[in-house]
Amino acid sequence: MAAAFVLLIALFAGPAFALMFKTPMARKTFETRKARFAEGRLKKDPQTDLIGPHRPFWRNWLLASLIFGVVAAAIMAGLARVV
Repeated sequence: MAAAFVLLIALFAGPAFALMFKTPMARKTFETRKARFAEGRLKKDPQTDLIGPHRPFWRNWLLASLIFGVVAAAIMAGLARVV
């Protein structure tokens, strides 16, 4: 039952999180960070991020699903030890 719950979280939260990066606000924030990096006011290049509006939707979906699945599995494993 816990495995099904983790799978559901990964299947629904991953795409929702990936869609968040397609909003105009996320794109504007990314462009602002990129401009700050070009000016030298930001040390880390935003283009090197693993997930974000500059990456394709499928990659954001895959990484977000993986992150949510691992976190949910860790929480469920911790709950199983308590009960």
